[in-house]
Amino acid sequence: MTVSVIVPWQPGDAHREAAWAHLRPLWEQVGELIEGHCSGDWVKADAVADGLTRATGDMLVIADADVWVDPTAAVEACQTWAVPHLKVHRLSERSTTQVLAGEEWRGLPLDQTNQRDRKPYRGQPGGGVTVIRRDIYEQCPIPRIRGWGQEDEAWSIALHCLYGEPWRGDRDLVHYWHPPQPRMSRIIGSVEGQQLRKRYRDAQNDPAAMRALIKEATWTFDAS
Repeated sequence: MTVSVIVPWQPGDAHREAAWAHLRPLWEQVGELIEGHCSGDWVKADAVADGLTRATGDMLVIADADVWVDPTAAVEACQTWAVPHLKVHRLSERSTTQVLAGEEWRGLPLDQTNQRDRKPYRGQPGGGVTVIRRDIYEQCPIPRIRGWGQEDEAWSIALHCLYGEPWRGDRDLVHYWHPPQPRMSRIIGSVEGQQLRKRYRDAQNDPAAMRALIKEATWTFDAS
């Protein structure tokens, strides 16, 4: 089994670039590392599709550029798709600076000094880091949404509908701080994303309808 790590990536923010410079060596130890890019407005699906054109692995690890969790157990256990983490720990700006300087994030206190951005919470399947067979991804890719929306959640709904529950690990995922991306709120990314997420939710018990929606929501990627 060959593992390809695809990280959708768009440079430009100094905080995200610092986090990625720190995390890149960790992901290089997991497997073939490929940065996926998109031109113009940010579209995560396009960035992953770009990376997929250069990936050789039959098992994919799709990881955001600002997070880390060891996916080894998930890769070994994955039959269709897998989520290596259970809880997400979002570091504050201060604690991210400390980690980038060499401190261990687990030793930083979660208290009223805001060493963490918020209390740990159960991670959304499809977000952060997802392990998935390549053939499964090609049949059920991330939906194409401009900007930051509900693409991770919509993708998770589609995967649950067509392939069932993922294998889920109990690792902690750590998220490095960066300035918030343009969003309607912390939960809602955009009207477009909300509308598409609702359509995926409406089709969650109808595999035929879900496959039709996936086809509609996935635009052909043009590498030129």
